[in-house]
Amino acid sequence: MQFAFETKQLRLICESEEEAVTVLGEEAAGRLRRRLADLRAADWIQDLQTGRPRLLTDKSALVVDLAGGWQMVCVPNHIRPREEQGVPDWPRIRRVKIVDIRCDHA
Repeated sequence: MQFAFETKQLRLICESEEEAVTVLGEEAAGRLRRRLADLRAADWIQDLQTGRPRLLTDKSALVVDLAGGWQMVCVPNHIRPREEQGVPDWPRIRRVKIVDIRCDHA
């Protein structure tokens, strides 16, 4: 799977282990590194098995758990494929954009 980043800061966190540890802490930074490797290795979203991947209620974004309450949020990074209602057809998504890394209890 291919992925991109919403901001330069997100790219820096995802590409620099030192930055990830500074922002997220050691455990969450390690999990982020593994989840990114999982994304790279996956052909399709449904290939993701770790990090409790799940869709938001409106199916607009995919949330993956890291550690310590940290989560990575991804959206499709191409217009198609979409279902008739405009909702992403997640089983066919092959490119995602990382739009947020957030802590659910901060």
